[in-house]
Amino acid sequence: MPDQQPSPFCNNLRSDIFDKHFEKTCLFYNLLLLRYIYKASLIIFITAFSHVASFASDAGDLVIKNEVTNRVSNVYFYKNKKIASTKKTDIIPVKIFHQSVSNNLNKKIHTQKHRWVERVLLNHYRADTNDPQYIKQDIIELSRYYAQFPDVLILLDQLNDHPWSFQYKHHTSLTKASGTALRIKKAEIFIDTRGSVQYKKHRSCAGKRICTAAPSDVLLHELIHTHIMLTTNQFIEDGGMGTMLYPHRHEYNVIKLETNLYTEMSRIDKLKRPLRNSHKGKYVLSSCVTCVR
Repeated sequence: MPDQQPSPFCNNLRSDIFDKHFEKTCLFYNLLLLRYIYKASLIIFITAFSHVASFASDAGDLVIKNEVTNRVSNVYFYKNKKIASTKKTDIIPVKIFHQSVSNNLNKKIHTQKHRWVERVLLNHYRADTNDPQYIKQDIIELSRYYAQFPDVLILLDQLNDHPWSFQYKHHTSLTKASGTALRIKKAEIFIDTRGSVQYKKHRSCAGKRICTAAPSDVLLHELIHTHIMLTTNQFIEDGGMGTMLYPHRHEYNVIKLETNLYTEMSRIDKLKRPLRNSHKGKYVLSSCVTCVR
């Protein structure tokens, strides 16, 4: 019987160490390679099948947990109320966007901006008998806080007519999208109005605004999630309503928008805010809805 020629894969492994049992070694590595090829093919098949199946029936609820925080590049608002893009030909800076909508928005809310914000928040607030007594006061304080910032007013204005709600939940910062694989029917925000999020864990960061987002700013993060979910197709296109893929691009775009929003807010009120590049962080008890501790 003529000698069998080893495969190129085995030739790369051959050395003096393998000479004695070379054939067995070659067979072992070939089997190992075939095993990994089989596993990879199986994963690809299951992923493709699950996406086909998800279009045939409801995908169920998806919960995005924001563990929250560091610097990322500037972000822009799309025209026609769409947000987050990497193509600069499709986007315009936030300040230019303001010029196109500020007149219309000012007509609606006049000088009593905080009253308008309060109505929007109360209309979308879902009360529960177990809510803390301070919730209504926190909403009033949120209204006065948000009324300072044109970006926040625009965000709330664009969301006002969409099906979203927020409710109190202890030690939680979370947005839940409900619908099918092709359509998001509603978004629900769960928020602790006395829970800050500290993004950097070293001791020098404790209680510092540069490292910690107040509950009011944490809620803005969830509102950005909600805005993308309800006013664009991006979340669905990223597989957000499926069960196999995690919407990484959606999460990254939320952080980019948050960075831009926080930067603009800090320019107005001169308060430092955390600029982050991930969702990692920890919850910290705060004494009020706009406090970091």
